[in-house]
Amino acid sequence: MSDLLKKIGILKAAVQNPAEEPLDFRELAEAYCDAIAAHTYIVGRRGKILGYAFPDGFDCGMDEVIKRSECFPESYNQELLRITETQVNIEKATDKCIFHFLKQCPLGSRKVTIVPVFGEGERLATLIFLKGDVGLGAEEVVLAEFAALVLGNKILGMKSKRAEKEAEKSAAYQIALKTLTPRELRAVKCIFRAIDGPEGLLVITRVAEETGLGRSLIVNALRKLEGAGVIAVRSHGMKGTRITILDPNFLDELEKEAYKT
Repeated sequence: MSDLLKKIGILKAAVQNPAEEPLDFRELAEAYCDAIAAHTYIVGRRGKILGYAFPDGFDCGMDEVIKRSECFPESYNQELLRITETQVNIEKATDKCIFHFLKQCPLGSRKVTIVPVFGEGERLATLIFLKGDVGLGAEEVVLAEFAALVLGNKILGMKSKRAEKEAEKSAAYQIALKTLTPRELRAVKCIFRAIDGPEGLLVITRVAEETGLGRSLIVNALRKLEGAGVIAVRSHGMKGTRITILDPNFLDELEKEAYKT
């Protein structure tokens, strides 16, 4: 029992990075592999191999193929998605490699345990554990299901944090746009139409001439957006002013504002 609790602690510790930081799925797969003593794959909903690890001393010779492919075959991923409950020690009908159908898997009579990862009713990922001959024991199945549980909670937390940050950014952009006068807002629209992208060189006097807006008004609008952390502005002397949009989502908010006016 003490060994099981120790391994549970290792699995919990493996996902204890801050919610705003991305998970290192390769390290996570290695932690799962060490605790459960099985070949481990963490697979995204679309079949992307997020992380994988093999037990120490094992080399199946397909490591480079896995890195290049990055995904399980679509047909295999569809099989995974149809599995909604843990399947323990499935005996594969073929001894061929999943990634290379002409190559024999060195595990031979491997047994596969598939654990779906859910969060709030949504399929988030799949854990796959391969082990030859005997497959996973009862304690290892408990660890596999616990790993799926904590991973699901972690992914949900990351998604929630990401959505929260996007909402904060959107609110900040709206506030920044609301500080602009109608004429300044018009100037901003003309500016981003002129640079046509996330970054570009702008000659302010030329924009002023083309739009009939004063140079000082355009400069003031740019200062407001720079002060709000929306853009970075750098003068290049006679060549013009380089404007960099720090987050492309700002253009979406500007587009929404355009429809209101």
